[in-house]
Amino acid sequence: MQGFVQSPNLSSSIVVIKELAKQLVEIDNVNEIRVIEKDLDFYQVEFEIKPNLNADISYELWEKIQDIVIEGERKLRSKTNKKWRFDVEIVDNFGNINQKKVITTQISF
Repeated sequence: MQGFVQSPNLSSSIVVIKELAKQLVEIDNVNEIRVIEKDLDFYQVEFEIKPNLNADISYELWEKIQDIVIEGERKLRSKTNKKWRFDVEIVDNFGNINQKKVITTQISF
């Protein structure tokens, strides 16, 4: 089965997701973002956020991250009429996954 990452019908959605990842990586204390395709049937995407070394994600930063992700999810839902679901996880390291499921990786500069 072809994933939605490779689906030409969803290429504009992937652009929106990549833009969202760029916004998230610009947040203070965020070092790297990896966005992965989780579930094809439900258009589920997971944003894995790796903080800077020895940095904490404060409540205020977590709220900012959530606001950005929720707004992006709403934007895609209205644009595509699909029930997108965006999950966010703070991670120390990225686990091993099938690279075909990676939508984008963004690194803070």
